[in-house]
Amino acid sequence: MTAACRCASSTVFQGVAAEDYARSHLTHVKTNDDTWRSLFVCRETGTYWRESFPTSEAHGGGPPVLEILSDEAARAEFGSDIVAR
Repeated sequence: MTAACRCASSTVFQGVAAEDYARSHLTHVKTNDDTWRSLFVCRETGTYWRESFPTSEAHGGGPPVLEILSDEAARAEFGSDIVAR
């Protein structure tokens, strides 16, 4: 089941909420193996989301944070091959 789109009403999710939203609503685009950051896109709005682990020193990498990225920020961090919308 697909979760309801919350791209217009939320800009960040943390922990289990980030995992659930990414798994149920977003499409994985790319992972940067050097930074452990992943880029996702909303299937409905085309909004880019970045998953990161800001407390990576914690056991298991710490809880994920999922936050909205602009097209420009997505291309700068994940490469120019990211398609602009």
